[in-house]
Amino acid sequence: MSVLQVSISDKDSERAEMFLKSFGNQAKGAVRKSLNRAITGVKMDAAREAGKAYNVKPADVIKTFSNSKASGNRLKATATFSGKRTPLYRFGAKPARPTKRRPKVGVSVQVKASRKVVRGSFVARMKSGHVSLFERSGAHRLPLRELEGPAVPQMLNNQGVREKLQGSAANRFSKNLDHEMNYLIQKGGK
Repeated sequence: MSVLQVSISDKDSERAEMFLKSFGNQAKGAVRKSLNRAITGVKMDAAREAGKAYNVKPADVIKTFSNSKASGNRLKATATFSGKRTPLYRFGAKPARPTKRRPKVGVSVQVKASRKVVRGSFVARMKSGHVSLFERSGAHRLPLRELEGPAVPQMLNNQGVREKLQGSAANRFSKNLDHEMNYLIQKGGK
């Protein structure tokens, strides 16, 4: 499981404290809205960054997302990504459909930057309709073993991906906080 917490920079922290002292409860609402918008944006940022780094589809990342928003006096928001390992088939397997003949070498997949052939693998459709990449785990036709790649939390714990997510969440928070502060100031603190 991967958890991303939006932490604000010292500069933003000082601004938020001054803002909270000046406007009280109204400022808490503005900070809460800014945190919630920042944490909601993490979902799409994570889908984009994991897609760039690992060649995974955005839907595979989005379905593992859940968040805990800031509420009341609790000014803390978290984004959580949890899930099992992603089937290797989801990383652009070629051939993408089951064939009548087993491939001579195997099926190629692209995890991260380069495309590699997984020797002895093949794409199959199970009776349930599930299509994935399999290999035989014994000397006989059965049993089959489904091949898996990294889980979404593992992808997002990659240092480069994690830093980009943290940076974009902090930028989004700062931008939204500016907007909310300006709105309250223009409104006259009412």
